[in-house]
Amino acid sequence: MLLVAAVASAAFAVAIVALGDDARLGCALNAPFDPSYQAELVGPIDMERTTYEVAISRDGRPIEGAKVCATLAMTGMEAMGVSDAAAETSKGTYEVQISFQMSGRWEGNILIAESGKRPVGVPLKVVVS
Repeated sequence: MLLVAAVASAAFAVAIVALGDDARLGCALNAPFDPSYQAELVGPIDMERTTYEVAISRDGRPIEGAKVCATLAMTGMEAMGVSDAAAETSKGTYEVQISFQMSGRWEGNILIAESGKRPVGVPLKVVVS
């Protein structure tokens, strides 16, 4: 139980630094979902990599200049969640550091905070090989 609390506190601290006031939403855990946004982890997803790109769009158009945070946890193992702030690398593409420690199904959310708009969450499901 103490480990779960420590992981949650660390994830929230990262979100506060990365997203400022928007972090109060817990890196998309409580942000309202908006189906007009799409987020996809690009490339092969495996335990060897620790850097991934997330392609983010709204109604098919790339989102630029947003603050982005990812939270993922292995299905059924909340204590294994990871969270990191993403840096924009190109139009609509953000780089995030994620360390998948086990293969299997992972679920989470991407928090997208565009300037002048309320932050929204986008559900994300991946299978790690």
